[in-house]
Amino acid sequence: MQSRLSRVPFKARESIFTGNPDIYRGDIQSACPAALAECAMALEDCCEEAYEAEKLVRDGTRDLPRMSRILDNERVFLLVDEGTIKRYKADLIECA
Repeated sequence: MQSRLSRVPFKARESIFTGNPDIYRGDIQSACPAALAECAMALEDCCEEAYEAEKLVRDGTRDLPRMSRILDNERVFLLVDEGTIKRYKADLIECA
């Protein structure tokens, strides 16, 4: 889906007001200029896209604390032969 923002023909730093900005102040009954309405729709699209990006990041990192805890655990396994185990077992029995 292409947002309205990508269809807006704005140039960098181009004003959306083609006339005197004083005519837009204080006149509640006046109709909203088309350029201003398009600007508001573009801002809505920006907000929607920012929300979707934030939701994507949140969904991708929601499990991070649990995964960090799991990955922090470090277990070391030492493989020894049966003779060594019997020898240590015998040493423990002698000490007791």
